[in-house]
Amino acid sequence: MQDVLGLGTNARMNLPGKADGNWQWRMKEEDLTDALAAKLAAMTKTYGRIVGG
Repeated sequence: MQDVLGLGTNARMNLPGKADGNWQWRMKEEDLTDALAAKLAAMTKTYGRIVGG
């Protein structure tokens, strides 16, 4: 999701080899915009990931 949002390294979920501090990033509600929903819907259709479609 961080890549889709275009976030930088500060939003990394996991740093391999690092024992602590991983899995801290959380998506904010305001990050889920209508534009992002449309982008995800288009990608889902483009790559044939629509269930039942």
